[in-house]
Amino acid sequence: MLRLTGVRPVVLEKLAEPTLQSRALGLLDRFLAVSERFKVGGPFAGIVKPWPDKLDTAHPYGLAIPRAVTERLLTERASELGAEFRLGFELVGLSQEEHR
Repeated sequence: MLRLTGVRPVVLEKLAEPTLQSRALGLLDRFLAVSERFKVGGPFAGIVKPWPDKLDTAHPYGLAIPRAVTERLLTERASELGAEFRLGFELVGLSQEEHR
């Protein structure tokens, strides 16, 4: 995240309230605490595949996480690091000047 490198980001979100769009995942411990785990594999498109027994991962499962929870957890973490969020704002132009 930008904040971890010393940058003080401001996030402008055009929407005034959370959206139903899917967004990226991260911060595993927080997601595990509020998620339902499920095995990966099984029937797909009429083809039965066995459940994988030995995946090369410490987390051999999927997580069922509502999009709203994902967004909340990511926003909380970014805010903890000092990112500023402004809902209901839209960026319509941008110019850059040399730093003085």
